[in-house]
Amino acid sequence: MKLSSLNRLRTKDENRWLKVNSCLIKENKSFDTFGVSRYLMEMSISDKREVYSLLIILISHKLKSKYQSKKKSRSWDTSIFISATELENIFKSSKTLYNYTIDNFNDIYTKSVKKAVIETGLSINDFPSKCEWTINELLDTDL
Repeated sequence: MKLSSLNRLRTKDENRWLKVNSCLIKENKSFDTFGVSRYLMEMSISDKREVYSLLIILISHKLKSKYQSKKKSRSWDTSIFISATELENIFKSSKTLYNYTIDNFNDIYTKSVKKAVIETGLSINDFPSKCEWTINELLDTDL
């Protein structure tokens, strides 16, 4: 398949484009190196964004549950469970994303507190300045 055809295929059917490039790579034939490289970079960024977002949701709901317990709802518990389960699955398959989390944990926690402040109306000073849970504790889904 010509490179120009591969480029058109990506805009029409990205999944098919991936399959075709995968086959070309396996056969040691020319493939869309620039497009595949760009796609892999985009996927890496997307994966990090997903982990970051799931952790903000998880931590902010844990904070809300603890510091505004009178308003605790099943939806918070459900959100905590789903986020923790998804993150646990991600970390089982990607040590890189786990390490990314470790490296960015303080920033993620800060954003989580800001989210909890917005959602609860509590002061930022009502929450600890450092996260009181380890990552393993956050991922523990035992009820």
